[in-house]
Amino acid sequence: MKKIDLPLLITIIVLTFFGFLMVYDASSFIAYQAFNGDKYHFIKDQAVWMLLGFIGLSVLTFFDYHKFYNLSLPLLLLAIVLLVAVF
Repeated sequence: MKKIDLPLLITIIVLTFFGFLMVYDASSFIAYQAFNGDKYHFIKDQAVWMLLGFIGLSVLTFFDYHKFYNLSLPLLLLAIVLLVAVF
């Protein structure tokens, strides 16, 4: 089994929960008004995406990132094209 980078994992978890706090602080009043008293509506949405992110993190932990080297140039070009499209 691979060694887990504990400081990086702790940083990710702390930033995730800090993000939850910021989303709640910024949107609880608006969610309460817009969603019939459900001030946690945006937190629930954020929790779903957080769960999907941690599942992706867990799956990619077992994947050798060196295999992404051959995809680096096409992914870079795709990212640039998408940035230009947004611009």
